Amino acid sequence: MSRNPFIPWLIAICFLMSAHWSMAESRTWAGRNGSRTEAEFVKQIGSNVLLKKPDGNTIRVPIQKLSDQDQQYLKDIQKPRQSSSSFNEVRDNAQSAEIRDALEGIIEREQMPGMVAAIVSSDGVLAIGSAGVRKNGSDEAITITDQLHMGSNTKAMTAVLMATLVADGTLTWDTTLIEVFPSMKNRFHADYHNVTVWQLLTHTSRFPNGAENWRAYEGTNLRKQRLSLLKDNLKKAPQTPAGVHHYSNLGYMAAGSMAEELTGETWETLMQERIFDPLGMTSAGFGPPGKQGRIEQPWGHNRTGGSWQPFQTDNAAALGPAGTVHCSIEDWGKFVALQFSESNALNLNRDLLDKLITPVGTYAGGWGISTRGWAKGTVLSHSGSNTMWLSPVWAAPNINRAYLVVTNSKDDKSSKICDQMIGTLLKIDQGN
Repeated sequence: MSRNPFIPWLIAICFLMSAHWSMAESRTWAGRNGSRTEAEFVKQIGSNVLLKKPDGNTIRVPIQKLSDQDQQYLKDIQKPRQSSSSFNEVRDNAQSAEIRDALEGIIEREQMPGMVAAIVSSDGVLAIGSAGVRKNGSDEAITITDQLHMGSNTKAMTAVLMATLVADGTLTWDTTLIEVFPSMKNRFHADYHNVTVWQLLTHTSRFPNGAENWRAYEGTNLRKQRLSLLKDNLKKAPQTPAGVHHYSNLGYMAAGSMAEELTGETWETLMQERIFDPLGMTSAGFGPPGKQGRIEQPWGHNRTGGSWQPFQTDNAAALGPAGTVHCSIEDWGKFVALQFSESNALNLNRDLLDKLITPVGTYAGGWGISTRGWAKGTVLSHSGSNTMWLSPVWAAPNINRAYLVVTNSKDDKSSKICDQMIGTLLKIDQGN
């Protein structure tokens, strides 16, 4: 019997498939070298495809090694998932008059640059509106389809990324920092060695809030930047007592760095392949929206000397896993709605989704957790800001609703104003 020519480049994984994986009919897959194998499509994981052979074993195949025809087949069968066809598409002229009027009142009263707000369910955007301008001093209106900076709302996305790595066996919630970086044993203080993935995601890692200099290694590749920052900032013993909640951007960067080390891909690539593409978040990217110097997307703003000053800058790229994503409010809604249904384009089962919103204290995987009567139980909330934008969200899984607001400005009044707009969205949604 001749040896299967796929063997040299296929990694066999002998385990039973979980019931939540999507299935396709058995077919013959061809390699670029002319080899063939019979298998069923299970799912795509980044730049690989998982296939189930007739004997029940699964194999992981690099997509680039498949024939052009099979690569096209993969694109075709996943189009419904990647386009999020169940999520209603937002069009530029789809503004809710109630939301638009409320936003226009805020912009006029508070003299803010711009704001976008939406009510979202598992079916998509139920109501949306925008008011104001992309850049102070210009006439370019901010729109409901514009790209908006997410700030620390990126953290929930990074937590979901880590959940996809748990799902495929790359790591567990209890994987420790030193297990992933054993060569750093003498570089990281011993008190950090056994910090787990889940502790990083729930801000119970004892990590400092941030790096001493986030831009210290700019000019090198992002994976090296992040690991170098960990070396520099984990030398000393932690200042936070064990078991205490201490918000840490560095902790989220560390989680992203662990994912990079285990996969060989940057956090940015992993986010694109494992989160944005499957969810159809076509507007998503990293850093400030738009091309430098142009007003094709909104700019962020600080209030200086009584007036709003526009900026097209962001936090250091190395901070990425903690807060550099931008996307449209509709695409943000696609991500938030992961918690609203049993099935999802990422093939994450309910146990993993529930883990992400199970708090240690009051914080879970990128979400603050509380309860509210109007939500009939659990509320997920968070806010993001790079000091030039603000993006609060309140999500209520039990009533299948999320309320999202983003302003391209930030000062000491912005949080209160945005929270009031969240309240307005709730009233609009509940007919009060």
